[in-house]
Amino acid sequence: AIGFDEKSAASRVAVTSALLLVTSTAARECYKLGGGGAEEIRCFESPVAVMGSLTLYLALLIRASKYNYPTYRTGKQERLRILRIQNILMVAALVGGLLLGSLTGSPGMTNTALTFAVLYAGEKYSEMHLERGWSGWLLVLGVSGFAYKLALWLHEHPEFLATVFKV
Repeated sequence: AIGFDEKSAASRVAVTSALLLVTSTAARECYKLGGGGAEEIRCFESPVAVMGSLTLYLALLIRASKYNYPTYRTGKQERLRILRIQNILMVAALVGGLLLGSLTGSPGMTNTALTFAVLYAGEKYSEMHLERGWSGWLLVLGVSGFAYKLALWLHEHPEFLATVFKV
């Protein structure tokens, strides 16, 4: 996988990140339910939510890429089946992150999931664009226009980025 020394490294990172996110969220909610204010773990709340989400979604995004698996190692049907599973995992993780972040009041987790949802949609669009044989220049033009609009939106909504660094 891209950025990892071996193919299973991305899967290990995704599993450990998911376990970290679930464990930290459960611990925080248990503290709140038990009457505690969770002050003991509050300093870890935002960094764990952001970095755990970041590593989880990055590993899943790499695994969900159509160009991650060479065709000469497996048959086309097997490759498509694995790719379908990886994409389902990515979408489930993104929806889970959005829901979990919204329900537990963790804007860092929510915004990281939303950011990777946009990256995932862009990756899938570029895969479709290239598979259909459309002009690569149109893809570059579209991505540039989207990046421009995104920069304008982020300029108007700086709180989106500020939640990543909120402690």
